[in-house]
Amino acid sequence: MELRYLRSFCALAEELHFGRAARRLNLSQPPLSRQIALLEQELGTRLFQRTRRRVELTPAGAAFLIRAKSLLNDLNLASDEARRVASGQIGTLSLGMVASAAYSIMPGMLRAFHARHPRVHLSFESLATTDQIKALLQGRIDIGIVRLPVRSDGIAVHRLVDDPFVVALPGDHRLARQKQVSLRDLADEPFLISPREAAIGYHDEIVSHCERAGFSPRFAYQARPFSMLVGLVGAGLGVAIVPESMQHLRPDTVVYRPLRERTVKTAFALVVRESDGSPLVAQFIAVTRKALRDNKPDRRS
Repeated sequence: MELRYLRSFCALAEELHFGRAARRLNLSQPPLSRQIALLEQELGTRLFQRTRRRVELTPAGAAFLIRAKSLLNDLNLASDEARRVASGQIGTLSLGMVASAAYSIMPGMLRAFHARHPRVHLSFESLATTDQIKALLQGRIDIGIVRLPVRSDGIAVHRLVDDPFVVALPGDHRLARQKQVSLRDLADEPFLISPREAAIGYHDEIVSHCERAGFSPRFAYQARPFSMLVGLVGAGLGVAIVPESMQHLRPDTVVYRPLRERTVKTAFALVVRESDGSPLVAQFIAVTRKALRDNKPDRRS
């Protein structure tokens, strides 16, 4: 059954006049009459009672009208939903994120995206950067919010904002009295760091920066996430180089000091599959990157 027959039937059923229905459909009367006749032939029953003076629905036609209008309404809704999905206005997105993003850049990003796309359902999972890459490649998440650097085939990286490193020190540490700390000052200190398998880029960056400063860091303990490292620093087990955004964690036994080497920094980024052509993913990237450019994260000292 052709949809144009249903549309023609509904127009005639509402107008009960071939001339008015034809004008409404931008048809002449003969094609409209043929469509109604073919529809009745297909159904095997008369839908209209025709006389020279009037057109009336038969009981079968009245019953068919209810279903036909419902079908056309469902079709319109389905078409509208398909267009909205295709344009990235509705749908679902599964996000992975490093834990430190949740209290730094995520609130502003999500607020901006939800304001533009309130009908998009978001789900979240806290994952280390390496776990997010695996989840992306396996199709378990659509977008990852990670810390750079990231190295993986099949992954597209969209840099968001820088997050310079600072050093977390026990409150009674000899360097806590300084306004800034150089990496060279930490050469003899026990280091606390995230396991390499959990954050390869971060781990290797710290090692590389220390080596450029003239020493190899001595790792006393490894832990994740960054909040755990800060707790271990507070316990006096060592020092840790952590992102500046971690300074919202302020236990009484920990102080943060900026590094003199301001080029020692990490950055947040969005990662997606290179092959992902989803309009919704593209919308998330565009909206959230603009939100972060317009409202840079608060940098607390």
